[in-house]
Amino acid sequence: MAVSDKNQVVPRKYQTLFQILSPIQKSGILKSINEIDQELEKREKFYEAIKNYLIKYQGEDIPSLVFIITGQLIGDLRKEDELQELLKLYPQSPELQFFKIRFQILKGEFGEITSSLKLARLSDDQRTIIFNRLVSAPRLAQIILDLYSFVLEIKYLKAKQDFEKIKNVYPKAEAIAKKALEWTKKTPVPYLYELVSEMMLEYTRYLLMAEDIEKAMSFFEREYTQQILQENEKLSLRADVLCLGGLIHYSAGQPTEGIKKMERGIRLFSRIPHREKWKAAIYGNYGYMLSTTDPRRSIEAYEKCLSLLEGSKYYQTMTTALSNLISIYNEINDKEKAQEALEELVQIFENNEELITPFRAYSIATNALLLEDFGLASAYLEKLEKKVKASPTMFHKGLLANAKMSYYTDGDLNYQKIIHWGNEALYFFNKQKDYLNVLVTIQFLASVELKLYTLSPSTRYLNNTKKRFHELLSLAGKFEMPEWITIKNIILAGLELLSQNFEEAENFLGKIPEVSNRETQLSIDLMNELLVLGKTFQERGEPEHLDPSSLSENIFETQITNSFHSYRSILTSVIEQALLKFTTLQSIPAPPQADIKLVLLMNASGMAIYTKIFGEQKMDQNLISGFISAIDSFGKQLFGTQESYFSIKRGDNNILTERINKDSSIALIVSKENFDALMTLHSLAKEVREYLKGKNIDLSMPIRKDSDFSQWLEKKLEKN
Repeated sequence: MAVSDKNQVVPRKYQTLFQILSPIQKSGILKSINEIDQELEKREKFYEAIKNYLIKYQGEDIPSLVFIITGQLIGDLRKEDELQELLKLYPQSPELQFFKIRFQILKGEFGEITSSLKLARLSDDQRTIIFNRLVSAPRLAQIILDLYSFVLEIKYLKAKQDFEKIKNVYPKAEAIAKKALEWTKKTPVPYLYELVSEMMLEYTRYLLMAEDIEKAMSFFEREYTQQILQENEKLSLRADVLCLGGLIHYSAGQPTEGIKKMERGIRLFSRIPHREKWKAAIYGNYGYMLSTTDPRRSIEAYEKCLSLLEGSKYYQTMTTALSNLISIYNEINDKEKAQEALEELVQIFENNEELITPFRAYSIATNALLLEDFGLASAYLEKLEKKVKASPTMFHKGLLANAKMSYYTDGDLNYQKIIHWGNEALYFFNKQKDYLNVLVTIQFLASVELKLYTLSPSTRYLNNTKKRFHELLSLAGKFEMPEWITIKNIILAGLELLSQNFEEAENFLGKIPEVSNRETQLSIDLMNELLVLGKTFQERGEPEHLDPSSLSENIFETQITNSFHSYRSILTSVIEQALLKFTTLQSIPAPPQADIKLVLLMNASGMAIYTKIFGEQKMDQNLISGFISAIDSFGKQLFGTQESYFSIKRGDNNILTERINKDSSIALIVSKENFDALMTLHSLAKEVREYLKGKNIDLSMPIRKDSDFSQWLEKKLEKN
């Protein structure tokens, strides 16, 4: 066969690499292809030819590029066993060692890779020399190995969740990649684009996991990333891009758009033969995305993922799938299957301790609580704390806070700690801009405050419930679908009925649109009856218990009210059920940014001790602090209430105030009391509170501008 016929036998991806080899090397490989009689798919035949070439010419000076092509083919065709055989022939090959490490990372085996990286990693001077010369096989091989070392390091660090190091590694890797692509511009090398794309996808996954969704979306959709990704013709990579894009949209609060992209990616990769381990990871992500909207289909996706991994040791994907699957089994109350999956997961971890990541420890701890295995839950909560201490990212801290909240809900019941850890989780989720988890957390905290009100009917708990629901509406209250308006108004009417504000309750019920759902209509009918009953109780005095015979049959037609006979219990039950429907939202757009005009720190006497004014407006901070202090004191003296935070509207401005501790409070003046304004208030109060802990700072006088505290505040406000 003539060398010019190479395009007929060399897969497209490898043609440029093959062309750069010397004529003698190309001729040797093509001759090897001719010697293969059996009918094989093009990649398989090319691989067999190169493998035979390596065996035949063992001991001779085989160019690095041949090993790179071999390793990539082994990866594409998943021939791990044959890689081990070739390593016996070429134990010192850094190229083959790299592909071995790649397989190990997929399986969750974390050996030391530093020595392998050193073998391939070039110095800055070496790269400069190479990039100033014409492309040749040895030089291209050096650059490919250099770049591959960065891809491998990012994969390794991400798998080990060593996120701080990735921040330092990636910028340098991308700078080298840009130079490499520029260097090969006259003769583009498809494999190089594939390598750089893989690096970008891994970094996007890291951002999604460890930083925040907005950063991941911004990096993934920036012009340069998309330009590189679109240069790829490899089908599996195009499918990967679609699937990752779907996951990002889902995480950014756009589940419908995310699932559409993911399903397009799945249709694409269904055309690709083999690649079971890769497909398993995609099905795992698909299962995760369906978990909140369609648990049954989610289970099918996870079971498909696990079936593709059956008999393998690819524990990374397997353990993540099992972790999520247990949660869904618990959600649909299939305790038997949840227990089986939990036992399987724990068994894997007993033999592979290094696989325990913060998320997996979190999953076992929280699911063990639901299965009432409190010993296992405590053990893995302790492991989670250690993991988070070693890798204290926002994501990991959020997991720990959420796990603690679950522990004090389902294990050692403690309402104060539930609210404390719920607020912590809310803080970390909001910092990551993970608005779906923010929504679920606020809804849960609103339910806890309502439960406290049920146990001890206090105005304080009812007001706290109203505040939580106000936060919920500030995030997701703008939707105009009829069913959404109905749920919202049922809750608002219910809260006003509990406060005996019957006119307001009637107003909310009157704004409910017509609905076709029978269950929803029953809830509306029930609320209207409770409105009438409430007015009756106000006139005649409320009995301790309701006589079931005094209620219409409609009330007992719903599961919600079957077991409740008191007016208050029925009301709180209806509100609780309606609150749960808030977590079924299909998307949450990023909330608008707060327009903050002033930040004010006050001491216990109401004196302004720190002021930050935004823009050119003029404000008298002492007048403002005096006004806020007077309103707070007025509420305490007249109503005997002490609010954790409150708001005052005056003209075009809103004043939001929150207590930091007994010695200080913080206030914001904003043009609109929106979600971002409320979360900024809560975040600043928490951050200042933590900063002041253990510090002997005099808050009786204004803070000096040159003090550490003042400078810390300035930096904090720049970030917010």
